[in-house]
Amino acid sequence: MEFEYKEVPEKDKLAVFELIDLVISSLDDPSCFIPYEDWEYERMFDKSYAYLHGAYVDGKLVGIAQLYVEEKMLTDARKMLKLYDCKLAELGGNLVDPKYRHYGITTTLIRLQIDLAKRLGFECVVAYTHPENKAMNRVLAKLGMKYIDHSIICDIYPRNCYLLTNSI
Repeated sequence: MEFEYKEVPEKDKLAVFELIDLVISSLDDPSCFIPYEDWEYERMFDKSYAYLHGAYVDGKLVGIAQLYVEEKMLTDARKMLKLYDCKLAELGGNLVDPKYRHYGITTTLIRLQIDLAKRLGFECVVAYTHPENKAMNRVLAKLGMKYIDHSIICDIYPRNCYLLTNSI
């Protein structure tokens, strides 16, 4: 199976929203994904907020990942990690259609986002994942991200925190 990886154009907005709904509805544990708020849907294609890349098969969107770049969005991560002098971005919004898992889509999308962060001049990249999401924990470690700590986000979402610095 061949995948095409590219920035998701705004014309694919409906496909993005359908993929999000599909993946979230397939989760056994809803705490595995922090739901988007309305304002996040509205800003999903705003590059001052985040960059959105996707994986396509025969023109169908089957996976997405975001690189959050807006400083306001990163305030909590910056405080938690005490990264006050580092240009920081965050990996997130990693979703893959359950029918297309185990093809390396997430790994490839995260690599694309890390490369983009480097091109944009970011010095540090943070990522959070559910402690029981073994696949994502492995991917982040495999891509050179260092496990930092376990935390609770938004008062209810358990997350492992990973950080990539200097090498990006």
